[in-house]
Amino acid sequence: MPIGGSTPIGALGYLSAFLEILNDFRKIETNLDVIILATSSAGTQAGLVAGKEMTGWPGKIIGMAVAQNKKKLENVVFELVCQIGSLFGINTNKESVIVDDNYLGEGYRARTTECENAVKLFAEKEGIILDYVYTGKAAAGLIDYLKLDVFKGKNILFIHTGGNIEIFE
Repeated sequence: MPIGGSTPIGALGYLSAFLEILNDFRKIETNLDVIILATSSAGTQAGLVAGKEMTGWPGKIIGMAVAQNKKKLENVVFELVCQIGSLFGINTNKESVIVDDNYLGEGYRARTTECENAVKLFAEKEGIILDYVYTGKAAAGLIDYLKLDVFKGKNILFIHTGGNIEIFE
C-alpha cells in the first residue's frame, strides 16, 4: 500500500465524501463553490476531483501542496483521477486538477511563518487544531486567498484531513 492509500481504490473514500458533501450542501440549500485541502500523496484530491468529474459539479477543488511542487503533483493527481475514472467510465479534464504550491515553503516538514500563524489562528479563533507539516500549510493558503479576495462572495469548504498535533510544542 503506498503512502496515504493513494490508489484508485483508496481514493474512492474521498469520491464518496465528495458525494456526501454535495448532498449536505443541497440539504441546506447552499451552493458550494470551492473546496480547499492539503495535498501530498494525491489520494484525497484525486477522489474529490473524480467526484467532481462524475457529477459535473462546476466548482473548484484546490489542493495546497505540502510535499511536492505544482507540476509534479498535478501530474500525480491527474493520473490517479484517470485511473479512478477508468473504473466508472468517467472522462477526466486535466483543468479540473488544481494545485497551488505557493505555501509549500522549503518542502515537507519545513515550517513557514504563514503556516505557524494559520495554526495559531485556527486554534485561538475556532478551536480547530492543525499541524505544521500538512493542514497548517493549506490553512495558510486559505487565509491568504481570503485576504486577497480571490473568492469574494463564494462559499468555501476547507477539508481538514488531519495531521499530528504540534501546537503544544
